[in-house]
Amino acid sequence: MTVGERLKQARKAAGFKTAKAFAEAMLEPKQKATYYTHESGQRSVRVQTATLYAELMGTTPEAILFGEEKQVTMDTKRYILDSLEQYYQGQIAKHKANISVLFNNHVGLAEHPDIIETLDSQLGLLADYDEKLEMLHKHFYRQKVDTAGPPDNSG
Repeated sequence: MTVGERLKQARKAAGFKTAKAFAEAMLEPKQKATYYTHESGQRSVRVQTATLYAELMGTTPEAILFGEEKQVTMDTKRYILDSLEQYYQGQIAKHKANISVLFNNHVGLAEHPDIIETLDSQLGLLADYDEKLEMLHKHFYRQKVDTAGPPDNSG
């Protein structure tokens, strides 16, 4: 089996029916034409490029370049990524709720004598999880996501 055939096999295993669907969803504009030539076997694939493709397809560079089947299945990778995404989204929601309670509930204020420090701490945690979620999407999902959530219509 050629490198191009292994790329095609890995792409299909990752859930992309066509090379175009994979390229459009996962690659930068400059990389798209190159990917087509790699999958069709018109150009050889460098290790660095095979590493990028492997990351995006849930396999290893060795599996693409040499056919070695030491790969994490795409289902496992997606499960882990989805779990991380849900964890970060949950933490974001938690810290938004804490901030909302501190702003809108007098009892919340009474329990925190240094309200500015408490709000700063909650905002810091919110920012940390928001950044982690953004990095997860940027480096592993290859797409942007709106983490702001629905607008606050409370007042």
